[in-house]
Parts: sequence; structure tokens; C-alpha cells
Amino acid sequence: MLCIVSCFYNGNASHLFGGEITWKCQGNGQYVFTVKAYRDCNGIPLAPITQINVYGHPTVCSIPINSSLTILNDISPTSCFPTCLTGGPGTTQEFIFTSVPVSLPGVPPSAGWVFAVGDCCRNTLANLSGGGQVFTVRSVMNPYQNQLADPCFDSSPFFAERPNTYICIGYPYTYNPTAIDAERDSLVYAWAQCIDEPTSLTCSPFFAPVIPFSPAPYTTQNQIPGNPTLDTRTGEINFYVTNGASTIGNFVSCIKVTAYRCGVKIAEVFRECAFTLNNNCLVQGVPPNNNNTPPNVNPPFIDPNTGAQTSFTDTVVAGDMVSFNFSASDFQQNISGSLQPGPQTVTLSALGDYFGTGFTDATSGCAHPPCATLTPAPPVTTPLFSNMQFNWQTSCNLINNIQACNNTIYNTFYFILTARDNGCPANGASVATISITVTGPEIFHSNDSIWISYPGATSYQWYADDVLIPGATDSLYVITVPGLFYSCQMATSGGCTLSSRLYFPATGIGEVGYIRSVALAPNPTKEKFLLNIDSNQVKTTTVLFTDLTGRPLLNETVHLKTGNNAFEYSTNALSKGIYFVKVGEGNSAMTKKLIVQ
Repeated sequence: MLCIVSCFYNGNASHLFGGEITWKCQGNGQYVFTVKAYRDCNGIPLAPITQINVYGHPTVCSIPINSSLTILNDISPTSCFPTCLTGGPGTTQEFIFTSVPVSLPGVPPSAGWVFAVGDCCRNTLANLSGGGQVFTVRSVMNPYQNQLADPCFDSSPFFAERPNTYICIGYPYTYNPTAIDAERDSLVYAWAQCIDEPTSLTCSPFFAPVIPFSPAPYTTQNQIPGNPTLDTRTGEINFYVTNGASTIGNFVSCIKVTAYRCGVKIAEVFRECAFTLNNNCLVQGVPPNNNNTPPNVNPPFIDPNTGAQTSFTDTVVAGDMVSFNFSASDFQQNISGSLQPGPQTVTLSALGDYFGTGFTDATSGCAHPPCATLTPAPPVTTPLFSNMQFNWQTSCNLINNIQACNNTIYNTFYFILTARDNGCPANGASVATISITVTGPEIFHSNDSIWISYPGATSYQWYADDVLIPGATDSLYVITVPGLFYSCQMATSGGCTLSSRLYFPATGIGEVGYIRSVALAPNPTKEKFLLNIDSNQVKTTTVLFTDLTGRPLLNETVHLKTGNNAFEYSTNALSKGIYFVKVGEGNSAMTKKLIVQ
């Protein structure tokens, strides 16, 4: 046991405060894992990580690190500080360890394969019980439709944004870790628990004690000061610690991003990062108007005075142009005697997997062009005021060539724009999360007629309940075939096929066939619900989940017995909103509205 512990936990305390484990599926069918660890430079040096321990796999118990690929970066937040070599408040190191290529034969169990690394010890923390326990990060590879993991079939999500570790209080703070998934799997963010040293042996099922958040009011859902919120769709974290609260020090936070493919959980990646809150962030002025605040942005995605969120969200039809100007201003002045006295500068930067090469090429750089562009290309740094123009000419490529679940008719893309000043001892920053959904065209209706209008369409085919309607090949269709919902598939002059949004003439009504009734409880729901189906015969039928635009989220077959049948579903992969649950086919189908809170 002592040997196992010494192999897993390096002998030197390192004052770690962040890290994550991700993996990438290689072209040769093997995985390459990446471990990132973030270290407080004021602590003891980090001993190199030599392996990733594996739990739950019958034969692969560890994955060696390729030491020749290790990267060390100084990511101290601003030039106001010395480098990590000399230490000082906020100085930070990023370690990047890369594994050797590895095969993982077999299929993960229901609990998944867990990959973990650890070190002793955490830095001093104000919101974690004890404050200095062993630091352990982990990720989980889950099974997907009995598909073998060898050769590999999935790359995990990864975080494109480094932790922002040194923060001034006194203004609403926003941070986005910007998780990206190469296969465009659906991502859901959630608060998670910090864990101590695992008590299970490698290759056996994973178990590690949870380290509680304390004292009050800190909990798993309220990990840091300032009433934190986490957007489950975008990953945006917001909190506001006022100067009057005078809450300063080190505070750990743990989040996880879960990847779902067609409604099935396929991977979980946990990230820990600590925030160091500082109240000595002053600019020229008379108190209380001498506190550094972040740049004002336009459009006003974030109001620095109230913290109100007005992030840019839009839904467009494939083929539309999305264009807007993003600007930021900051007229505060750094105090004399600082490393950067005088008027503040404003730096604009951007993240997102659908920007083109160098942020300027719409034809390359993203998986399926056209790509979004920015003019001028970031980073853009100017005194007092900066601006960029966002442009994106969308097309049906953004729907048809991306990870599809059944007949996917839309995809949502996220872009992160940041405006940062050069205040000391920490930069003020405004973060805007841009959410753009690209979808098929809408179906219009009048009485028993439905029609569609899409420039560039060369042919049409109508469907009722996903079943082709013979002869319905015009842009207008007079309903003669009964159905619960209708859609139209079009070929375009650009050479791709595009599906419309679904049209529901009615919901919650169906002819009595083998299904006597359908009920959802509780409804509205927050975490899970029961789907109750009353059947008058033994029957195999389908259950289809869609959102308001008709996007299929889950389509599965269930087996009914005579009488009541209860099926439990989790809403963890769903954001707040309205969804439809359709049971059965044809004239026996019934649809119910589900509200997720």
C-alpha cells in the first residue's frame, strides 16, 4: 500500500490549486491524455507527474507520462507582478503533462473508467474543510451504446480558457472556462465536489472521500463568496463580492462538464481552480470612486454596476449573416507609482472553436466552414477604447456536417469575447458569452395548408411523424395525411440537404389505440421525472424527446406491459425550458409538454 501511495502522490507539497485531465482520440485508434496542473508559485515546487492512475479497467491500471513533452508556463495574471521565479501575490505556474499513446480494450462499466492524479497539498483555502488536504483531479470515460473503447471513439471536452486566479473584489465578476468538444457533443456544466486521496486501488472501482465546503455559507452549490451562479449551458460563472463585504483570501471551486451524445452521457471532465480575492485594487480618484472596475462593453452584455446579464443570444436560419460590433471603453487611470501609471488600456480577446484561422479566414480554421471572423484580429490593445466587428455567414454545413442525433435540425455555437484593462494588482475584465443557434427554416401554416420559403431550395419532400409523404414534393403541402408533427426536407443549390423546424399542429392529443394515457410527474421538474404510460396490450413502442424547435434529443424503444408502465428520466442534460415527449407512432401517438425548471 505504501508503494502504491508513493507512486500516486509525489513526495513534495506543492500548493496546487487547480487542474484537469482530458483525452484525445488519435487517428491510430489510441488515446493521448493531457494533465494540466496549476500551482501557486509561493508554495513548494511541484514534483513531475509520472503517471495517470486508472480505476475500473480490468487490465490497464496506469498510463505513463511522456516526460519529454512536459510544458511549463508562467501564467501570472499581469505584468504588475514579478515572475514565478521571484514569487509574489497572484504568481502562477501551469504544468502540462502528456501521456504516451495508450489503448483501452473493452467497454467501460456503467460507472465508467476513472482517470486520476494527485499531489499533496492544496494551498491554504478559506472555504474548504481543513484547507490542506491531498489534491486530486479526475475525469470519467463512460460507455456509449456498447461501442468498444479500443479503438477509441471519442475525445473528451477540454477547457480552452486558463483559470483566472487573481481577482479584485468590488465589481460583478464573470469568468467562462470555455469547454470545447471536437465532436460537437452536447455539454452541460455543473458544480462538483472536491475530493481527497482515493481509498481504492487502481483497476478497482473508484472511490475517494469528499472534502466538504465549509464554514457556512459555503456548500457545493455555493462554493465561493458573492452568490455565485453557473450557467449549465454556457459554463459562465458570475459572482459579486462588494468592497463592504471585505471578503478576501483563497477560495477553491470545482466544476464539471459532462458530454452527452444523443442524450447518452459519454464523458465527464472535472476542473478545480482557486480564486484569490484581493481588495487593494485602486485607481486615481476619491474614495469610494477609486476602485478599479472592468471596461464597459457595448452591446452591454454585462452591467458592471448591477451585474445584470444581457448576453448576446440569437437564433438564425442557415444562410443568414450574423454581424455586430463589439466595443469596450475604460476611462479610469492607474495610480502614480504603479508599474503602469496613467490612462488604462483596453485589450479585446476571443475564444471559440468556430472562429476562422487567425480570426480572419472564413474558409478555414473551423471544422465545417464557413467560419466566424473578427476585424481587426484579436488581441486588440488600445488606450481607453477598443472595438472589433464580428461577422459570420452561416450555411447548412453548420447543421448537416456536425454530430447528429436522428435528424438534427439545429446546432448552437458559443463564442467568448473578453475586454480586459491593465489595472494593478489584477486586471478588470468583462466577459461576454455569445450564443448563436443555427437552425432550419420555419414552417408557416393556415388552416389545413403548410408551406415553407427558403431561398436556394431546389426540391422539397414533406414528412409526417418522420415518415415520407408520397407525392408531397412542393413548397406548399395541403394536409391529407394525419400526423402529430410535420417537417420538410429540402435540397439546396449549394449542394446540401436541409431540414426544416418541426411543425406541431397540436400537442397532448392522440387517438386511443394501444396507449390509453401518458402522464409526466413531477411536471414542472428540476432533476428527474417519471414517464407513465398506460397501455392496453403488450407492445414495443418509441419515446421521442424534442425541444421547442423540434430538435430530437432522445429517441429510444421501450417495452410496454398491459397496464401502467413507469420509466424514469434525468434532466441533467437539459437546460431550463419547454420540451415535448412523444410516445408511440402514427395515430396512436401522444405528446406531452415537459417543463424543466
